[in-house]
Amino acid sequence: MELALKEKLIETPQLRKRLRQLRWFDRAFKQNSAFVAAHLNIAARVDDRRLHKTFFDWVAAIGAIEHDHTLDKADRIVFMGGLALRELLRTRSVEVLATDDGTTADDADPTARIAHAWPEGFIYTNFCICSIVAVHEQEFGEPRPLDQAAYDLRTWWSYRENASEDPDISIAFLDQFLGITPNWMFPMSRAQTGIESMAAQEKPGNVEDGADPLRHTPGS
Repeated sequence: MELALKEKLIETPQLRKRLRQLRWFDRAFKQNSAFVAAHLNIAARVDDRRLHKTFFDWVAAIGAIEHDHTLDKADRIVFMGGLALRELLRTRSVEVLATDDGTTADDADPTARIAHAWPEGFIYTNFCICSIVAVHEQEFGEPRPLDQAAYDLRTWWSYRENASEDPDISIAFLDQFLGITPNWMFPMSRAQTGIESMAAQEKPGNVEDGADPLRHTPGS
């Protein structure tokens, strides 16, 4: 992932509260788009009207879990980020104007390959991951590592295909990127998902064991 935005966000006092203000949300998202564009040779335009719709839809969505005591603080941070990702994918506020389609990207750089394969999705997801890890570090005083799935192009192809059919599934992919066992069947049901269960993610089994019945791998 392109985590330059995280380093900027971490300097913002009370980031968790600031991101719930339109002015700060708008600024942070546009900074993220600019960082990605500059680093990965992608030209993109942000539609203000759609971005603002994203924000208001997200604020309405997180209001429903504000006082959900089944979620601990760390899980609530991740889930709120997942809801933001879902709304970004729904409203599609980014228009990619130009990309080198990976021809000049470093083949050894998985982030570049992913970003050029799906630039809009990468911009949305990178923003949400940077926000989550920055808020987590502010709230708990320690970094939140990413899972290797966040750098796996095949996983991103599956993510793109599934999210185009059902934006809710993006929440499960975001969980996977953050090392949480995804609830592929019911990604909106956080009480069933659990938190910090990286070991369970590696265990083979059925849906309850974290299997992914929805994933389409390239070529399947």
